[in-house]
Amino acid sequence: MTKRPWLLLALFAGAALAACGGTETGGLVEVDLTAEIVDGETAATVIEVGATEFAFAPMNLVLKSGSTVTVQLRNNGAVVHNFEMPDLGVFVESVPGVTEEVTFTVPTDPGTVSFWCNVAGHREAGMEGTVIIS
Repeated sequence: MTKRPWLLLALFAGAALAACGGTETGGLVEVDLTAEIVDGETAATVIEVGATEFAFAPMNLVLKSGSTVTVQLRNNGAVVHNFEMPDLGVFVESVPGVTEEVTFTVPTDPGTVSFWCNVAGHREAGMEGTVIIS
């Protein structure tokens, strides 16, 4: 397997933006989903997604099909936010200053899935993103 130090740097940059309440408006974050075995089980990949008024950081993710992923929703805003992917049955909600998480299995079929904040008016204000399943 080839090491990709630039990928690690991109992940740290995305996490730093999320931690600082940044409002990333585009770029894809590709997540290296190399499985780690812990006590005989495959550990989930953890992705921190920051939520502010009215954006997610990062807004776009590339996930490996069939992998297990934990999304940690860090609410850096002043109001309640959530992360919803109805196509996958994924939902997590967080109050200001709190991080909540949800774990799910990425579908095996390649494609795209949308996620958004379903608080009234937030999606319309730009709080949505895309997961590309590869």
